[in-house]
Amino acid sequence: MFTFRFILTLLMLAGCSGPPDVTTGNNVHTGRSFAFAKPQRLYADAVTVLYAAPAFERGPDSTGYHILVSVARNDLNYPKITEAWSFGTRLAYSKKDRRRNFCHPVCDREETGTIHLSRAAFETYAQTGFAFQLLGKRGAYHGVISAEAFQFVLNQIKI
Repeated sequence: MFTFRFILTLLMLAGCSGPPDVTTGNNVHTGRSFAFAKPQRLYADAVTVLYAAPAFERGPDSTGYHILVSVARNDLNYPKITEAWSFGTRLAYSKKDRRRNFCHPVCDREETGTIHLSRAAFETYAQTGFAFQLLGKRGAYHGVISAEAFQFVLNQIKI
């Protein structure tokens, strides 16, 4: 897999820009390519915000379909996400990074992670959309990603 921090940086840049709705790239040194939809703000309350984006990556020896997630809290606690669920099914989730951002007056505590999907699931969500819940020590965070976001990614890759 390519460096998650690189992708996260691209996610943040894509979140600040308008169209196009999908960001793509290719690393000529590693042979890896990727595509991800513009991050969507899916959940927000007084303390927490959740962003997510469908993503695809291809390398010389692997292909992956994912949902990149970012949960940030504006108090002194990280979200500490441990699980991802969708309608009674526990999803493969891996935490990628933790950082403190925007320190005025209190630093946001952000945690990023990846929900890993199969190709078939990704293609299904391109028709139906995807509802999920992240669970962590500090709470539960709900999100629904539109089918259109998955379709945008699929339209950019040759499966």
